[in-house]
Amino acid sequence: MTTIALMNTLTAIGFTLDRIRNYFDLQPNDLTFGYTKDRSLVARLNKAVETADIFLSEEGYYEYSIEQTHASIFCDEFLVSQNNY
Repeated sequence: MTTIALMNTLTAIGFTLDRIRNYFDLQPNDLTFGYTKDRSLVARLNKAVETADIFLSEEGYYEYSIEQTHASIFCDEFLVSQNNY
């Protein structure tokens, strides 16, 4: 389910299917967890969650869907595209 949601968001942002397939092909098969050594990474993640929450409270959310593509696109443009990373 997460893969489909990510694929839909990447498509909505404008990635081609070839680039999306390449992205998924390069992902590792196993997950590993480690400690975060850089507080700025945690701060960025916290800011992304806060921004998504504010956006969804103002713009609404799709109640019967785990996918919130409109919020993903907003967060991508706000946090990444405007050099706010």
